[in-house]
Amino acid sequence: MFAGIVEGTAKVIDFLPSLGGGPLVVEKPLNFQDLAIGDSIAVNGVCLTVESLDESKIGFFVGTETLKVTGWSQRNVLTNSAVNLERSLRFGDRVHGHFVTGHIDACAKVVGVFDTDTERRMQLEIPDGLRPFLWKKCSVAINGVSLTVHDVALAKIEVSLIPETLRRTNLGQVANGQEVLFEVDNWARALWRWRQLGVDTGEGELR
Repeated sequence: MFAGIVEGTAKVIDFLPSLGGGPLVVEKPLNFQDLAIGDSIAVNGVCLTVESLDESKIGFFVGTETLKVTGWSQRNVLTNSAVNLERSLRFGDRVHGHFVTGHIDACAKVVGVFDTDTERRMQLEIPDGLRPFLWKKCSVAINGVSLTVHDVALAKIEVSLIPETLRRTNLGQVANGQEVLFEVDNWARALWRWRQLGVDTGEGELR
């Protein structure tokens, strides 16, 4: 479990996807000194398990389902790029964003990027199946970054990127027409599922 508060970016050193999944190696940030094999790290919002580790590199294995959902099946999608990294939450920590599972729902296409005097606005085209989970002021994770939806219009949402987000994450390099990884708020998903199934009255039927 994560909070969507990205700790920094790291360069992808190597990525070798195949039909059965493949290894991903990224630079190890200087402040990631408490890692161990088996730890979970959000890489662009994707929860991955640390499989190898040394003073300068972190190695993961990316499975076939992750490759399919993220669009990472092509080697050049990540190679030499910078990815957002966040270590998993610890009990007792403050949660400055929202609870993020690291289970990506889909890719979302950026259909508008424009700057104001104080921030950058980003508009995204959302797949049909995710629209029920999105409303004004709800939380989403984009490339692992916890953000608040400022506006919803038909198949699009708009979020704001403050200067600190642009400095700390890779969203500052995202351009119009590119795709980002998208996760809806898991509580919104649970509520929607609960309403679909109905409420158990304890009387042998759902209403």
